[in-house]
Amino acid sequence: MENIKPWVKYDKISNNYGKFVFEPLERGMGETIGNALRRVLLSALGGFSITSLWVENVKHEFTTIDNVQEDVIEVIANLKGVILRKEGKDSEEVSCEFNGKKTITAKDLFKGTSFQVINPDHHIMTCQDGAKLKFNINVEYGIGYQPSEVSYKKDKPLETIFIDANFSPVQRINHTVTKTRVGKSLDYDSLLLEVWVNGSSTPDESVQYAAEILKQRIESFKEFNNNPADEIKLEEDKKKKESFLDIDIDDLDFSARTANALKRAKIVKLKQLIETKWSDLEEIKNFGIKCKEEVKDKIKQFGVTIQP
Repeated sequence: MENIKPWVKYDKISNNYGKFVFEPLERGMGETIGNALRRVLLSALGGFSITSLWVENVKHEFTTIDNVQEDVIEVIANLKGVILRKEGKDSEEVSCEFNGKKTITAKDLFKGTSFQVINPDHHIMTCQDGAKLKFNINVEYGIGYQPSEVSYKKDKPLETIFIDANFSPVQRINHTVTKTRVGKSLDYDSLLLEVWVNGSSTPDESVQYAAEILKQRIESFKEFNNNPADEIKLEEDKKKKESFLDIDIDDLDFSARTANALKRAKIVKLKQLIETKWSDLEEIKNFGIKCKEEVKDKIKQFGVTIQP
């Protein structure tokens, strides 16, 4: 395989369905890569979904809405079917008001918002004469599936109904491995990957993103014992140190004698104090042994020292 480079052929059947053929691969590699991509595509890709509903004068989901044909359970089921796309990952609360006879579809809910509705004619509810509707829906970005218990937010009104959310754009994956010829040998794999999506992401976008996730994870095996958490801690410690170094001398509760002696030497920040040698501090007028011990005790709290 040294001189044979596998390649991918993409066949776009529709915006929601595509086929990928990856070949030639070493024997067994087709199943390995196919399974890995399938699992990442189904569980690690994100998107937008409606996570909660609040309707004026509706206490809970097991009830009806005045002058609306569907009950609350049916409305929630219809909201779950709305497919949204938007730049960025910011959550958004959408407020809606409808009066009188009207058939409400997905496009009516998100008119004037930053969301692109993939299925604008998706049915939500049918309002009869006399209907007066006021409600809020919350849309969040997430990954995979999220039960309503996780969607719960304490800051929402008590009557808010939290909804199970499926954020993944991928609806179905199928992979098949067959044999392919390289020269005279038939001992190579050909991987066929079929991907169905809901339209918030195209099949090729989804596969490329899944491949990037796998690539980033596998590349971690190039280095050992290199914990990113250690680097984060070092950075946090550095920022913490930089923040306390900017503390004013007046905020350190030195005695009047010590504080005045330091100010006389134009030392007004903790950073200036620890950058000054003891030999220079001892030359400051009225900076005696008690002042030195007081400074030692104070800077010890910050884990820093002064050079001789």
